[in-house]
This record gives sequence, structure tokens and C-alpha cells, in this order.
Amino acid sequence: MLCKLVDEDSNEITAANPLNVTSSIDGATIMLPVDMQGHQLTNAEALPVKDAPIRGTIAAHRAAIATADKVVTGTITAADQAGVVGVMAASEHKVAYAPGNTWGSAGISAIVAVTPTINKTVDVTIAQITGATYYDIFFSTDAAPKWVGRVTEAQRASGIAITAVGVTGAGGSAGVVNVRLVGTGLASTASKFAANNAYRPDNAGIVAVDCTGKKQAVVTIDYSDTGASVAPALSLVPFFYDATTWFQGEADTVYIEAGSVGQGKKQIRYVDVEAVSGFKMLVGSIAGTGGSVNIGVQLV
Repeated sequence: MLCKLVDEDSNEITAANPLNVTSSIDGATIMLPVDMQGHQLTNAEALPVKDAPIRGTIAAHRAAIATADKVVTGTITAADQAGVVGVMAASEHKVAYAPGNTWGSAGISAIVAVTPTINKTVDVTIAQITGATYYDIFFSTDAAPKWVGRVTEAQRASGIAITAVGVTGAGGSAGVVNVRLVGTGLASTASKFAANNAYRPDNAGIVAVDCTGKKQAVVTIDYSDTGASVAPALSLVPFFYDATTWFQGEADTVYIEAGSVGQGKKQIRYVDVEAVSGFKMLVGSIAGTGGSVNIGVQLV
């Protein structure tokens, strides 16, 4: 609770209206005010008064968000490429990929099967994934194929070959990665690829909140749905800008009608923004029949 100091006429004590200090009233001695260092204040000195924090209005930050703010996987096809020499057996191989960006991997795509010509290669066709800056490629005879290499979005777009485990070279064609050997790295089932951590704070469609000179963001959460075929669920992830890049804060599971009281569709969260210049609230996951969320922000 914030309090203001007032005089006997209920006027607020400020620098322009200092406290009238006297040592007695009708001969009765009274306590004289002192500052934080114990020095007695006089009529010439103003009692320091801390200003109340200035709250901004609640501004719309995100509206009608119905999907997570993450990179997602797409389609994959694989075909025998008998025109290029490689090192592999003429048996069924499994192929997959995992798109990712600077914040993490989006997880594994569908796994497809292909049988190459002995000691030839396989062409893997991958469509561009919005927000992905790289693609981890998996190729081996295992049911959960092993990592064979990583290609950048630019390499995928122009065409590239994986010539050794973790090594790329000339080859392939637009949208096609030519794989010339089996992988020996992590399996596609490794924990690194088990969850989608490829968040999109770089999405220009999410306008950053300017936190300059502010200490706290009061975040309003307004979830809605249109039915009950699917249970409501929501998680939010704050991201903070430090003048160079976006950093992820702690993910927050927002429990909505999950079996206990206090789990309504309209909730508030408090986020510390004192040490950062920008703030975005991303949706980590959302579910529910017609589920969507509006997010507002009030700065303090």
C-alpha cells in the first residue's frame, strides 16, 4: 500500500509545499521530524517524499492467438539417387529431419523409408519452414535414424550434399539435400529433439513492449473457447530483449478450468522488466475447442 504525507489542511507534502516544522505548540514540546540520517528538518528543508509509481494503461499486446509461437515441422520425401556415388547398403533406410533456429529445435518430422542403390546416395526433399534457420538431417538403417548432418536454410534452398557426418559440400538441387552416407550421431529419439523449443520471438508480427524506465509488466490473460470437445490448456513464455537479442524467461503453465477453483479464463501475471529494454509474451502451447487468447500489458 502506498501512502502520502499531508499537512493539517490535507495538502500533500511536496518539495513545493514543505512540512512546516515548529518546536512547540502553545508551549508544549513536540517531536521534530528528522531525515534518514537523523538530521533535524527545518522550515527551509523539504521532507523527501517518494513519488507513487506511474501506471500506464492496459494496452493490447496480442489478440486472438490460437497457435503456439514456434517453428513447426513440414513434409519430407526421400528418393534413391543412383547418379551420385556414396557409401550405403542396398537395404531400407529411415530418413527424418528437425528444423530449428537460434532458440532451439522444433522436434522431429515424420520418418520416411527409402531403399538406395548400393553405394549410391539418397535425395531428401524438404520444404522451407517459416522461422527455421537450419535443418538437422537423420539417415540410417535404424528405426530411429541417426543424425548425419545439419544444413542451413540457405543451403537447403540452393541445394547441398552431406559428404561426411557433420560435413557439407557441393551437390543436391534447389530444396534437395543429397545424403551420401549413414549417420552416426544422436538418434531421432534423443531428448534434444523430444520437445519443440524453437520459439519465434523474432517474428516481426509480435510487437515488442518498450520497457525503458519501467520495473514491472502486469500481464492480463483473456482465454476463450467455443465448446468442450477438447480441454482448455495454455502455457506462456516471456522473452526479454537486452539490446542484442531475445532471451527466454521461465515458461508459465496457465491452468484454466483444470479441476480446481482459481483457474478462470481471465488471469493476471506479474513480470519483472526492470533490467531489460523490451518484452514479448509468447504462447508456448494452447488447446481447447476454438481456444484462443488475448494478452494485454500494463507497465509500472
